[in-house]
Amino acid sequence: VNDKFCEISKYSPNELLGQNHRILNSGLHSDEYFHEMYQTISGGDVWRGELRNRTKHGNLYWVDTTIVPFLDHDGKPYQYTAIRYDITERKRSEAALRDQTALAQVGKMAAVVAHEVRNPLAGIRGALQVIGRRLDGQGPEKAIIEEVIARVDGLNDIVQDLLLFARPRLPMLAPLPVAEL
Repeated sequence: VNDKFCEISKYSPNELLGQNHRILNSGLHSDEYFHEMYQTISGGDVWRGELRNRTKHGNLYWVDTTIVPFLDHDGKPYQYTAIRYDITERKRSEAALRDQTALAQVGKMAAVVAHEVRNPLAGIRGALQVIGRRLDGQGPEKAIIEEVIARVDGLNDIVQDLLLFARPRLPMLAPLPVAEL
């Protein structure tokens, strides 16, 4: 236990001495992940990996970890030293980049949907309007045509919403009378 570890984990040295990693376990890593780690170090080998831990107050943080076993004259570990480097900001940046990449993919998909769905919808709507104008009066066929046009417009609105979601824009600030709101 050192001062930096206590600063990051928010535990005091007395709360950490004699404990194992369970006190910091965030629940992200599987039992197999820790089993492999313990197998490695108990076998006398150095283990390297990234761990997401939880502070005493419940906040999550990441550490790049190297655990070095100290071996006795028979080659059996008698103690371990963990060398850790806080990589929380790097992990946040990586997550933000993944989110940004995913959003870019949604944008590409939205563009394809817009092209492949909106164009046929516009053709269908135009054809229905021509047919509707050729019908006489307000018969049941005219009502059906108007209902189908309304449904095509609804589909077009959904495609428009998808495009807006895929291309978020900065909010435009404008005065708004509170009474109207």
